[in-house]
Amino acid sequence: MDDLEDDGLIVSYEDQTGSGGFRFEVVLKQNSSAKWSNAEVLRKFKLAKNHTENLNVIGPEGALREYTDARDLIRDFIDYRLGILAQRINLEIQRHNELLRWLGVKIEFIEGVLNDQIKFKNQTRKQVGARVQTVTAALDTDVGRLLGLNILNLTQEQVDALHKEIKEAKSALKYWQVTTPHKQYGADLDALAGK
Repeated sequence: MDDLEDDGLIVSYEDQTGSGGFRFEVVLKQNSSAKWSNAEVLRKFKLAKNHTENLNVIGPEGALREYTDARDLIRDFIDYRLGILAQRINLEIQRHNELLRWLGVKIEFIEGVLNDQIKFKNQTRKQVGARVQTVTAALDTDVGRLLGLNILNLTQEQVDALHKEIKEAKSALKYWQVTTPHKQYGADLDALAGK
């Protein structure tokens, strides 16, 4: 206020600030203040503050990018996010395919043991491993896992439980195979981007 008074933009002012908040009584020059727009009043009395937004972000490639419009930033984020979701869906499909393969091999192994196709008595680990690969679709990396199973898991109840797991895994795989990033999150992301 002192600066406004010194510059001759106001005649005088009185600080009437009390316990109820702040208050100033300002005496203006009629001929000059009548021409002020609302925006000028706000600016001259510093009742408004200019905000300049710096929309600078580091993108997924590690480079700094400047945006002039927040909507462009949101659109780029959505495009990036949809790409990540597509990768996640592909990984889930791979994971469930591998799970189904493993569960099938595990069932073959247990049934091979129960049907005496795979025998342990008087056999070396190498001999049992070779027989496992003959009787089942086990990969080299599966043999150690199969031979490490607890003997209590070599039962018909375990086979039944594994069939139930296969059914659940097939259902999950089917979900991931028909899911797209846009189906999963598209409507929410479109709304966010204003599409």
